[in-house]
Amino acid sequence: MHANLHGMFTIENGSARACIDLKSGLLCTLKLRTTTGKLSSILLPPKAETELPTWPTGGAPLCFPFSGRSYQKNAPNTYTLRDKTYSMPLHGFCHLFPWHLKNHQKDKITLCLNANDDTLRFYPFNFGLEVTYQLVTQNSLCISACISHIHSSQEDTPEEPLNMPVYTAFHPFFFMEEFDHAKTQIYIPAQYSHAVNGDGGAEPGQLVLEDAFSYESPQLESAIYSGLLNNNLKFSDGKRSVTVKFFPASAFTTAVTFKPKSADAFCLEPWMTLPNAINNHQEGITFLRKNGRLEQTFEIILS
Repeated sequence: MHANLHGMFTIENGSARACIDLKSGLLCTLKLRTTTGKLSSILLPPKAETELPTWPTGGAPLCFPFSGRSYQKNAPNTYTLRDKTYSMPLHGFCHLFPWHLKNHQKDKITLCLNANDDTLRFYPFNFGLEVTYQLVTQNSLCISACISHIHSSQEDTPEEPLNMPVYTAFHPFFFMEEFDHAKTQIYIPAQYSHAVNGDGGAEPGQLVLEDAFSYESPQLESAIYSGLLNNNLKFSDGKRSVTVKFFPASAFTTAVTFKPKSADAFCLEPWMTLPNAINNHQEGITFLRKNGRLEQTFEIILS
């Protein structure tokens, strides 16, 4: 359990180890043991970024307050709320701002991000975001997120209070170097698959006839799957498996796959809903009333 001068904190459980960056709240690296005892690097480390805003190139970022790209006609990276248009970076903004350390133990760390003048430019809500990373065992990491709408009367109009829209996602970049690509299968229990359009949105869904896909399938390079039937996403080459679990299961209806072109990595992501939900007025958005809370948990398990 330690931190370096650059704000990188480490948690450990036996030989399992995770590093979290306080400057961005980003889970940067993760090493877990398989059930046979092999220590494996699970996440692709992010590269140092020189320009902001930019989405991380590795690690396991959280998407908040929205996942995906927000876009309107002739106005990319924007959304409209009560007749006012706001900018929104890809996958939200929580990775762009420094976090505060709340608690740090050997196997667990809790970080907080609260609304400020900079976040209000993107998102006109007084929010609180608290995230705990815990190495529960040597082969599993648990990430618990609590989102709060800390009510401010300035958000309201005389006609109605303004509820806070949230649709999050978990976006791990899994390091695939130790996996046999030809034997790796991806398991996504979904009802529909969607191609990704030029704006980053979902094309009309096609019925999914199977829940296992070859890792080498071009379809997985960038695809969206909706109508999830359970809360387990998984990939395995027969020798080792990685499972992503998410709770509450009913809150996450969608999964997204993505392969970065410049790295041996694979993203397998649970999303609350389809992209651009705020502009399309889609189901799956949670609207937090004043002083409301939304709690979510993600697990990465190596076996």
